[in-house]
Amino acid sequence: MAPRQESHQRVSTMTFGLFVINLARSTQRRERILGSLAEVGLEAQIWEAVDGATLDPAHAPRYDQHERRRRFGHDLTPNEIACALSHLGCIEAAWKSGLEKVCILEDDVTVVPEFPDVLKACLALPPGVDMVKFYGLRHRRHRVVCSLTPTHSLIRPLHATCGTQGYLLDRVGMEKALAACSPLVMQIDISLDRYWENGMRLFAVSPAPLIEPGSLPSDIQAPRVDPWRADRDHRLRLRLKAHKLQDSIRRHWSNLTGGFNRLP
Repeated sequence: MAPRQESHQRVSTMTFGLFVINLARSTQRRERILGSLAEVGLEAQIWEAVDGATLDPAHAPRYDQHERRRRFGHDLTPNEIACALSHLGCIEAAWKSGLEKVCILEDDVTVVPEFPDVLKACLALPPGVDMVKFYGLRHRRHRVVCSLTPTHSLIRPLHATCGTQGYLLDRVGMEKALAACSPLVMQIDISLDRYWENGMRLFAVSPAPLIEPGSLPSDIQAPRVDPWRADRDHRLRLRLKAHKLQDSIRRHWSNLTGGFNRLP
């Protein structure tokens, strides 16, 4: 019982921030997500998102257009770049301000009633849990690590789950997230999911304590299919397929050797 009491005390004294990424012009989304959080007793700060409608990829900060085109044959869309810059700006600000942990949500999610308990349990996890994802677009194979609450478990994904709808980072996770996107070459969720490359000790919560309503249109409007799959440059397609095979081998090796079924 003593360790549990200490962990609760640690949570109460922790410097922690809860942020919602929101475009200044998206007032309805802002009101909706803040209302959803208020219903479960949580209050968040708004982090103003970068607007892709006014972004020029050729002059976007952090973005390496030359490397992106060399590796993938096409640019990220302005909205994909803006999404990444919004998250990275919030992460960097949290790190510079000295926060020990930061929870970042996108404005199109709804929290389930159990979210505060799940968040509190995640805040009490030991050092070495760099990142905890609260939602993933893809349901992939995973290993259960431990119970967080009577209804939710901590898991280790064995594949990329995609999406940055909601997640928790500790200070090491913030540093790894910023490093993984320096320079920015891929979509931010793909960059963060590549634990076999970026060294992120990545966990997730199952079932997801967030809901993404299908009625809200996306502000990202990213292509559903990677453009390289339709590219007529056969050399580019072969090179990217070779990279995917290499990633698969490295991911499987990381899954075998990374101690993915236990806490640090």
